[in-house]
Amino acid sequence: MTRSTHPVSRRRALAMGAAAGLMFSLGSGHAQAPATSAMVAFDGVYIPALFQTGSAGQSPEAAARARASMARLAGQWPGRRRALAAVWPRDAAWQGDLNRLDAVLKRAGDQVAKAQWAESHETLEQVRAILYAARASRALAYAPDSLTAFHAAMEQVAEDAKRWAPEAVGAAERAQVEQHYAAARATWRHVETSAWDAQALALSPARSAQFQAALAEEGAALQQLDQALRSGPPAAVLKAAGAIKGPFVRAYTALGWPANENPIGLPA
Repeated sequence: MTRSTHPVSRRRALAMGAAAGLMFSLGSGHAQAPATSAMVAFDGVYIPALFQTGSAGQSPEAAARARASMARLAGQWPGRRRALAAVWPRDAAWQGDLNRLDAVLKRAGDQVAKAQWAESHETLEQVRAILYAARASRALAYAPDSLTAFHAAMEQVAEDAKRWAPEAVGAAERAQVEQHYAAARATWRHVETSAWDAQALALSPARSAQFQAALAEEGAALQQLDQALRSGPPAAVLKAAGAIKGPFVRAYTALGWPANENPIGLPA
């Protein structure tokens, strides 16, 4: 991989990360496309369930939040499903995808009822994969899919941070981190160049601010890892590798709706 030989200051790194905000709009004033609206509305109730099942085992309060999010997702699913079905109403494969989602969501609900938190989280991950593949195969542009693509590459870097102690990092281990970083940085460029529209994504002012800040933080974290790989000791490489997950989580969860928000109503 070709790398710059000039040091990157933290201020410059933050500025480079904030460049993603150049593609961020408060809204054009045009009506949402029905396909985008249906996808955004589903993600609004799906994302909290996905992430809260991932942390539900940490405390009774976290478990209660996960149960409430899953109950909201299950309660809204029939209406959200109708809106999704109308996106490609004569596409038999898409209707088959929705049938698969029926089964996946039922299984996740059963697992939540049994407090099988790790299993329910992994089951809900399948929902994201099904919808990502469905949109990709139909060439539907949906900006959050760029975050999904980044997620897979980012997780490899984050796992590297936990895989070794600093003293165990030699040339081969450093090369593996560098390879995973290169994949993550390539997918992050798609995030930076996606057209993020706060109105189309039904972002409240608070969630919009969280999202934009998280994009800048992620860009800065990736630049920090780049610098550590060029000139830092193993401890700095592992620390920087572990730091790229948090901003992603803050960005992605900003697309989910808090319990007191329902900006896109259920279809009649």
